[in-house]
Amino acid sequence: MKMKLGDIIEITWEDAWSNSHGYFDSNYEYQPMTITDIGYFMQENEQGVTMVRSIGKESKGRGETFTPWEMIRSIEVLI
Repeated sequence: MKMKLGDIIEITWEDAWSNSHGYFDSNYEYQPMTITDIGYFMQENEQGVTMVRSIGKESKGRGETFTPWEMIRSIEVLI
């Protein structure tokens, strides 16, 4: 998929997590948590994709998030 600087993208990815009470529950089926982020595409490389939550003049972004390819399940260009 070809993405360009400033495209609004949606990334669905799987994240690690921990429970809030700190105790292992042998009756629970542990699995990754599926997360969906929406933001402005900034760059991609061999390691993953970087997007930001807001973008200003001259393509300077804030609220940077980098997601490794191994964690990404899908990417969609929204706009």
